[in-house]
Amino acid sequence: TQPASQTLCAETTATFIAAATGTPAPTVQWQVSTDGTNWANINGATNATLFFTVVGGDNGKQYRAVWTNSTSSVNSNAATLTVNAIPASPVVTVVNSCGNSVLTATSFSGSLLWSNGASTTSITVISAGTYTLTQQVNGCTSPAGSGTAAPDTAPAAPGITVVNNCGSSTLTASGYTG
Repeated sequence: TQPASQTLCAETTATFIAAATGTPAPTVQWQVSTDGTNWANINGATNATLFFTVVGGDNGKQYRAVWTNSTSSVNSNAATLTVNAIPASPVVTVVNSCGNSVLTATSFSGSLLWSNGASTTSITVISAGTYTLTQQVNGCTSPAGSGTAAPDTAPAAPGITVVNNCGSSTLTASGYTG
């Protein structure tokens, strides 16, 4: 059984599987190569399944299993690992207005997903609170960016007193701050 090439996001788990039969039963040693020509044993990798947490530096590396018994040795096909980076968190700007807040994503290049389910660049909300946003690029999801909405409340209506005079009225506003 040959290991299969994989495309994964950084910080996920790569799993390569190989199998071989023979008499006597062979043992396995996994190897890694950066150029497909020079191979190095991976310390402790002596099971039919090789798994490890992927980092950006693993991109383009090749992995193979070397099966050995007392009569011979055979290499599996090389499997290539492609690693996609985790995108950066999008930046969220907030503009609070009377009765709502507009949250806008900046510094992104992928598809967006807000905590309220929207997938647009901006959302308008009427409820105060923290809203989060992730972006997805090449199948990899960023850590969340966030913004806190605090819609302004409408000011209270001023009081008005009316004094009617012969032929005119005087209106006076009270209880206002603006």
